[in-house]
Amino acid sequence: MNTTDPNTFPFIKNGIKLFKEVLSVHDDLKQFVPHIESVEYLLLAKTIDMFNEASSGKRNGIFVLNHGDFHLKNIMIQRNDGRLTDVMLLDYQISIFGSPAIDLHYAFAMMFSPEIRRNHYDELLYFYITNFQDTLRKTEYKGHIPGNFEIRQELTKHRFWGLFIFLCFLIFNYTFIDEDGNLAEVIENPQAQKKELENPKFLNELRELLPKFLHNGYFEI
Repeated sequence: MNTTDPNTFPFIKNGIKLFKEVLSVHDDLKQFVPHIESVEYLLLAKTIDMFNEASSGKRNGIFVLNHGDFHLKNIMIQRNDGRLTDVMLLDYQISIFGSPAIDLHYAFAMMFSPEIRRNHYDELLYFYITNFQDTLRKTEYKGHIPGNFEIRQELTKHRFWGLFIFLCFLIFNYTFIDEDGNLAEVIENPQAQKKELENPKFLNELRELLPKFLHNGYFEI
């Protein structure tokens, strides 16, 4: 976030514009275009502020070491006799010290299926929080151990990052799980990106997610 202008990446430069174009041709989805436009100008700016928060001297909240690009293709899994025995994370080139919202918002968009996002969000978030707390206790951490509510506050505080991820990155999740999906083409080619945005399965998930964003205040400044 400090070494390049994110607006130079085609999928970011064109992502929200194409997203709105696709929504606009569907009677039940076009109602969300004005809501997106009301916060659009803030999304990238708030994201950069979040990534720079630890070095800015304005630390206010919880800070952890984030992987930064936490999705299925950056994980190696080892199984023995059908049992999970090891997990290794790869590709730490944008690892960063900052709010746990960085990895959590990203993981819920990039790691999980629509069914898991729909039915197991709270369960998975609770799993993360309790393991985080147990790890701090096992390492005899002497500071304050954040509770469930405090972690959720981080997600709300950085809701614009969560919205930015869903508008620009969620489509890549569908490319990952599509056997014929070409991630490089979707990232670099606006036409391919728009075609992927018109995926009926993706649009159906938006019909569930966008009302949730509205009801949870994601479009409020």
